[in-house]
Amino acid sequence: RHLNLSSQCYKPDCGTEDNMTLYRIVDEDGDSRGYDTAMRVMVEQLEAAGARLFFNHELTAIIRPAGAASTCLGEASPMHLSFGNGALVEARSVLLNIPRSEIKRL
Repeated sequence: RHLNLSSQCYKPDCGTEDNMTLYRIVDEDGDSRGYDTAMRVMVEQLEAAGARLFFNHELTAIIRPAGAASTCLGEASPMHLSFGNGALVEARSVLLNIPRSEIKRL
């Protein structure tokens, strides 16, 4: 909603999969715009606001420190993101715009 992109249910009947209702970003004709659409729009907005972005870093793990709160939306407990190049970053929120198979791998 903050990106001003149209979406619709992923399944025609808006049914659930893995106990979730899935949505996809669509164009004005209801055709899928692809996984990269939200990320491209966010990158444009972040760069316009002066953010620094680093590309080509493979996320290998998401680590929640011992004693950290659950992963409920809106909570601010930090997590650590581990990357293939050895970098470790602390983040309070993360958007993963990757296929479910890759999310499950993490």
